[in-house]
Amino acid sequence: MLRYALFLLAIGAVLAGCKDNISTLGSQFYTDTVGIHTSVRSDTGFIRFADTLRPFVSTGSADYALTDQTDLVLIGRVSSGTENLESWGLLQFPSLTADSIPMVTSVRLLLKDFAYKYGDTTNVNVAFNVWTCYNKVTDSTTSIAQSDLSASAIGTIDTAFPDTTSYVLPIALDPTATKAVLNESNNAFVITPQSTMTNVRAFGSLRNSNVNLVPQLQIVLNDTDTIYRTPVISFHLVHDNSMTPAGEFTLRGGAGQREHITLNIAELVDSGILDQFSSVNNATLVLHMDPNSSRLPTSQSDAIGPDIVSLGTQDSGAHLLGYGYLSDSLNMIYRFQVRALVEDWLRNPSLNLGFELRSEFVTRAFGTETIGVEDNTLNRWSFYGPNCADTSKRPYLILSYSKLR
Repeated sequence: MLRYALFLLAIGAVLAGCKDNISTLGSQFYTDTVGIHTSVRSDTGFIRFADTLRPFVSTGSADYALTDQTDLVLIGRVSSGTENLESWGLLQFPSLTADSIPMVTSVRLLLKDFAYKYGDTTNVNVAFNVWTCYNKVTDSTTSIAQSDLSASAIGTIDTAFPDTTSYVLPIALDPTATKAVLNESNNAFVITPQSTMTNVRAFGSLRNSNVNLVPQLQIVLNDTDTIYRTPVISFHLVHDNSMTPAGEFTLRGGAGQREHITLNIAELVDSGILDQFSSVNNATLVLHMDPNSSRLPTSQSDAIGPDIVSLGTQDSGAHLLGYGYLSDSLNMIYRFQVRALVEDWLRNPSLNLGFELRSEFVTRAFGTETIGVEDNTLNRWSFYGPNCADTSKRPYLILSYSKLR
């Protein structure tokens, strides 16, 4: 028995010495057959940037103004430093019956405050003009000029208006001028900021889920009856003439300013760095932000983005890939993971339509796709571009991949 025990003990020692895990089998040959490489690319021939401005997004069957789906209407102006923008609010209400028009004694536009400011957040004063806009507005309207408005304002207000959500800002309208268009279904009211405005204020739209934030038209008749109308169309139009410093590019909410990026994958394949069989372990796009020409609101809930959207032939074929994330203590460096894109484009070059960086606030469904839209915000991110004089701040891609030797 002792002999058998010693034999089994010896066999156990041998087996223990030969023990291996499946995960390590062949590891002595792995480094000879597969190489893991890291490539950092910042050349403009590989990473191609092209600024895009999309005033509307297409669903394929219909066009919508970029801000038509927003639950906010942004009104105001900011002009300081590199900022120079105005945002006009637009509201279209159902027409009033012809027999009620002669009975109208007073009309007020009731805007419901939403606690959001862009620009000078310390100033609580509101200075607006209200105009009529006849036969110019549809749900595809993307721009309105001063020449499209009535010859003179039909309402004006200049008052202190502290932020308190749902608080009502009443703007009295000229009853005679307003009665002339109350029965016109294609008339709209446009609210513009006066020159003294130093910020943009937010008000509820017809699409706001909080009914207390939906704007109204209050019409008082001579028999003391009061009629309230809610909008059938409401959105804002951003006139953006802000400057972007040389060597930089800007992502802007509201105006739909985005950055289109194309990675020249063919160059990688032709140079022998990668091929369609390569495994991409990591592909990180790194961007450095210029804090002096970037503007974000004080509320972080209003500062989502920027993010990456993979493109289709139209927006209904695009989809959200993911958000950028801050990777430094000063919140100046954004990173974006594009590994899946690079690997897909290697295997299917025809899918390489580029991607966009967007200053997203919300996502919206277009058919079966969900994509990011910028309409609820005026946030602005300015990044150093590929031609920045300081080469350390230029965009670059960190590419890690595995390849057979």
